[in-house]
Amino acid sequence: MLDATRLRTPCLFDKIVSADEAATLITDGMNVGVSGFTPSGYPKKTTLALAKAIKAGKKCRINIWSGASVGPEIGETLAEVGGISGRMPYYAASNKTLSRQINTGSVTYIDQHLSHFAQQIDYGFYGDVDVAIVEASAINADGSIVLGSGIGNTPMLVKHAKKIIVEVNTSIPLTLEGMHDIYICSKPPERTEIPIYHVGDRIGSPYVSCGLDRITCIVESDIVDHVRNLSAPDDTSKKIAANLVDFLEHEQRHGRLPQQMLPLQSGVGSIANAVLMGLAESKFENLTMYSEILQDSVFKRLSKQMTLLRQI
Repeated sequence: MLDATRLRTPCLFDKIVSADEAATLITDGMNVGVSGFTPSGYPKKTTLALAKAIKAGKKCRINIWSGASVGPEIGETLAEVGGISGRMPYYAASNKTLSRQINTGSVTYIDQHLSHFAQQIDYGFYGDVDVAIVEASAINADGSIVLGSGIGNTPMLVKHAKKIIVEVNTSIPLTLEGMHDIYICSKPPERTEIPIYHVGDRIGSPYVSCGLDRITCIVESDIVDHVRNLSAPDDTSKKIAANLVDFLEHEQRHGRLPQQMLPLQSGVGSIANAVLMGLAESKFENLTMYSEILQDSVFKRLSKQMTLLRQI
């Protein structure tokens, strides 16, 4: 049940609607942006309701814009009822129905680098953001949005959206508040460097700027993210990790790496997971790290004095 810990000014309660009502805001041909990243922090209730309406006869095919891959409540459910016309900039091959439709040409797909997409939205190269659907843990009294575990292109989608549906998910711990550092780059040629010089630097806001007047409606949700489990490190990946740790220790002994390790960057997958698990078992402490997403090994490492971490 939504309460004042989630909706932090009384007027927000007047914006609460059912998922079915929210889905009526989405019509045929729209560009619909969704929050989240691989697949974490993506909306669920509204797209499920839209798929139900399409299955019941509503004529509606939309373009889905996101940060990265999203969960099956969007990619699979809408694809199964023919509700997706176009997809950008990235999707997961685990969305089998959507993959088939892209390969047969019934869905238009632009396989674009994630880092380029927000800038092109900002320039309006692909048209308007008709609706943005954002999963949040809370909404502040000024209308700024407290996200959950995924950011993606949410700030840019919210900046340009004509209508904004916020799914406030009560399963998201409120303790996540303060974790985010939301920063939108200026458009070239006025763009300067992103002023992050250390993983602990903070340059933006913990919240996505929005405004009470721009929030069209609010949908209550409690559906948890449909995340993909990574396979446990096998003997080969463990050996790769051991070799890398040996190499780093060797370079330190010969003075080619400082005793306080330089920042690391963590990738995705079983090998990256194994490498970080290997580092957790090593002598290295007080590591700093940049990461796109967080895997189990990162949290193991955090328990052993990885004091600073920044998502990029």
